Amino acid sequence: GQGFVVTGTLMACSRNDAARAIKMAGGRFQTYVTQDTDWLVVGLSPGQTKLTAAHARQQRYGRLRITTEAEFLAMLGINPA
Repeated sequence: GQGFVVTGTLMACSRNDAARAIKMAGGRFQTYVTQDTDWLVVGLSPGQTKLTAAHARQQRYGRLRITTEAEFLAMLGINPA
């Protein structure tokens, strides 16, 4: 049930594939960082708006975690081969 936002370009899969994998694992794919976001997955050339929102949310609520694409794939049990 955790919320995931992706920023930047993912190299191992498309954003749609990432959204499907998140949903299949029981998570929620979100377009924007909100109070309910638990994870920000950072790909290549991440968007400054999402990064700024994530850092502000971390300071205010302390719960959001920022992770790399590789860590995200490992959490989902996906081997990018």
